[in-house]
Amino acid sequence: MFYINLPVGILNLLMVWTLLQVESGHRVKADWLGVLFMAVGIGSLQLMLDQGNQKNWFDSGLIQVVAAISVLALLYFVARSWSRPDSIVKLQLLKDRNLATACFMIVVGVISPPGE
Repeated sequence: MFYINLPVGILNLLMVWTLLQVESGHRVKADWLGVLFMAVGIGSLQLMLDQGNQKNWFDSGLIQVVAAISVLALLYFVARSWSRPDSIVKLQLLKDRNLATACFMIVVGVISPPGE
């Protein structure tokens, strides 16, 4: 699958390189610490879900530690991103009831697909 996506990625990279104008000396303002906590949280969650079945889930010390790291990092990410204007993920958008309901319905649909 990687080799199928490689030409598309190279084409996208070339398009971005040629079409985007970069201002010299312009720095991107972003919450890089929040990005770090999001990456650690999602990476830990992925490791837990990937290795959990092989390691007998929460009987394994590794799974327990990775689960705790995932929960703490994601909670810190959400708390930090909710209050910062330069966060990468704009969680304030979930104040809109329609968007929050749609996101909730998508999560429920993915967790328990119809017919199962």
